[in-house]
Amino acid sequence: MLDKILFFTIAAFTLGSLGQVFRISSANLYLFDILVFGANLYLLLFFLKKKKFYINSPLILFSFFSLFTFITTLFQTIGFLFSEILYVLSFWVRFNMYFLFGIFVFNLIKFQFISKEIFKKILLNNFYLLTLLNLIQYLFILDISFMESFGFDPHTQRLTGFFLDPNFMGFYLILYLFLNEILFKKKYISFILISMIFLTDSRSAFLTLILFLILYSFKHFKSAFFLFSFSALLFIFSNLNSRLEHLSAPNDSSSLRIESWVNAIKIYEASPYFGIGFNNYRNYLIGLNITSPENYFLNSGNYSDSSLLSVLAFSGALGLLIFISFYFSYLKNFNYFILLGIIFFNSLVINSMFFPPTAFLIFIMLNLEYD
Repeated sequence: MLDKILFFTIAAFTLGSLGQVFRISSANLYLFDILVFGANLYLLLFFLKKKKFYINSPLILFSFFSLFTFITTLFQTIGFLFSEILYVLSFWVRFNMYFLFGIFVFNLIKFQFISKEIFKKILLNNFYLLTLLNLIQYLFILDISFMESFGFDPHTQRLTGFFLDPNFMGFYLILYLFLNEILFKKKYISFILISMIFLTDSRSAFLTLILFLILYSFKHFKSAFFLFSFSALLFIFSNLNSRLEHLSAPNDSSSLRIESWVNAIKIYEASPYFGIGFNNYRNYLIGLNITSPENYFLNSGNYSDSSLLSVLAFSGALGLLIFISFYFSYLKNFNYFILLGIIFFNSLVINSMFFPPTAFLIFIMLNLEYD
C-alpha cells in the first residue's frame, strides 16, 4: 500500500500541466495537489498510529521559515477580502505540503516502514514514466505555441515534456542525473538523461550540467570524464552553440530574466526586513508600477525568475537567512554538497525551487541518505 501511494504521488508531478484539474484566472488546481494532500493525510494518520516520528534540524528550521512567512503574508494582506487571502496563501500551503511529503519519506525509510531499495525502485519507475512522456511530447507535440493563450511561453522544437517549459524540464533531468549517479548507478540512464537535457536547448540546464560534472569529478573522476566527453560531443551538434552566442542580444530571453531580477530587488526594497509575503508578488509589481494591471494573470507574475531573489522579496533578509540555513542543515557529506551546489546555482537563474515538480523532487532528494 505504501509503495503505491508513494509512486502515484510522485508520478502525478511528472505529468506536469497535463494533470491540471481546473484553472480559474491564474489559480490552478493540479492532480498532484490532490494526491500529495491525500498522501500526506494518510501518512500523518499512519505515523500517529505507529507513534514513531523523528524530528530533525531541517524540519525545525523549515517550521521557523514556514511560520515566519505565514505571519508576514497575513500582515501584508490586511484589508484583503477573505477569498483573496486564501488565494495568496494557496502556494504557501502547496510549498509546505511538498516539504512535509519529503519528511514523511525520510521517516518511512528511517523506521524501515519501507526499504530504501523499494523507494529507489519507485524513483526509477518514475524515470521510465518521465522518459515515455518526454518521448510523446517531443515526437507529437513539438510546437506548444498554442499554449501561449494560457500564459505559457510559445516554445517550439524543444523538449519540454508536460512541464511545458524546457528550463524546468532540464533541471528536473539534472536532478535525476544526480540520483542515477549516486543511487541507481545505471550508466545507460545517465546517457539518456544527458541526451534529453540537450534536447531542451536550455542554457541554464546546460550550465548546471557542467557544474554537476565538475563537482562530481572530485568524487568519481572517471565516470564524470566519460559523461563530460559525451556532453561535449552532443554540444557540438546541438543548438546551444547559437543560443549561447545570442546571450547579449537585446531581444534574447536572458535580457527579460535580468529585468525580472531587477524587479525583484525593487520589490525587496519595498519591505527589506520581513518581505511582502507569499504569492503577493504580482500585487507589488502593479503597485510599484513595474507592470500594468492587464498583466496580472500572467504566470510570470507570481515570482522572480530567480528563486533566491523571490525568497528575498517575499520574506525579506531575515526570511532568506532562515531559508538558506534550512538548506545548509542538510550538508552532511560531499554528495549533499554536490546536490546543494546544483540546486542553488540553478535557482539563481530560474525559479526552480518553487516550480511544483522540481520543488517536490528537491524536498524528496534532500531527505534521502547518500552514502
